[in-house]
Amino acid sequence: MRTLPWCFLTDWAGCNAATGAAGLREMAHFDIGEALRKEFGDGAPRILRLVIGNPLIMKEMVEHVPDAASYAPVTALNDERRDGVYLSYDLMASLLAPYGNPQASAVARQLDEKVVALLTASAERSHHSSSYIEHGGRVAWVIIR
Repeated sequence: MRTLPWCFLTDWAGCNAATGAAGLREMAHFDIGEALRKEFGDGAPRILRLVIGNPLIMKEMVEHVPDAASYAPVTALNDERRDGVYLSYDLMASLLAPYGNPQASAVARQLDEKVVALLTASAERSHHSSSYIEHGGRVAWVIIR
């Protein structure tokens, strides 16, 4: 079985230290790749959806934009592809922008900074070459093995 090169899957102590500093925690995770492995075996790509957040930050956004509760906590997606491992995240600020609320947008930008810092640290800890991509409201790190 292959090991994915980032702290979420291989170095829980390091990850807990990073998330503690970021003020975020894992609230749930879903092994989406499990369905692929059932059909294609252990060689199937691994995909893990992590739901991360902070209840106080969520509360702050929801006070200003109740619909923010449908986006928070946030999802970070870790998935293997032929060219490497992708770590991706939809920016909360872009999700809340259509609501036009400056207070919620400010909180969302602060949350995005925390999540992006955490994911950047995770990509850097992989000890593999990585590149950062931003497209619209989505950011991703490609970790080349």
